[in-house]
Amino acid sequence: MTEQTEPAPGVWGAPVPERTEPGWSWKKTVAATGVALGVATAGGFAVYAASGATADSPGGRGGGPMLMRGGQGGALHGEFVVPDERGGYKTQLTQTGEVTEVSDTALTAKSDDGYTKTYTIDGDTVRAAVEVGDEVVVTADEVGVAESIAEPSTMAGPGGGPAMNQQGVPPRREGTP
Repeated sequence: MTEQTEPAPGVWGAPVPERTEPGWSWKKTVAATGVALGVATAGGFAVYAASGATADSPGGRGGGPMLMRGGQGGALHGEFVVPDERGGYKTQLTQTGEVTEVSDTALTAKSDDGYTKTYTIDGDTVRAAVEVGDEVVVTADEVGVAESIAEPSTMAGPGGGPAMNQQGVPPRREGTP
């Protein structure tokens, strides 16, 4: 007679050894699910609180960054890198602030935190008619030549959408909630 032998454990095709320690009970599974749900909920509340949103102010979900009071993402001033027309990259400056001086060739803006900068205005600058005291968002090249000067209330929304008012909320039409 031929005797059949079992393959050694750990060999391909060998039977799986029986579990010697118990698996998770349904109570442990429910407890772990509850903890995960609690952590996710607390994280959601933390993000909501950090965003400064309120129940009566709609957020800017989807469609890319919203340009609202405070420039991109609420920034008062800063610099960032964007693709240029030639396939390379260029540094741009941005500032949101009050116009303190304006002429045909220059504009000075002061942000809420006290940062003040003077920008050169040339023939290529796209700008709105602004006066001293107006709130503006300036986009300039890295040497300070303004590319655009706009009041936050006249700026286009994400993706060239509708203009937003200074709080980043679309203007309401009469008779709508």
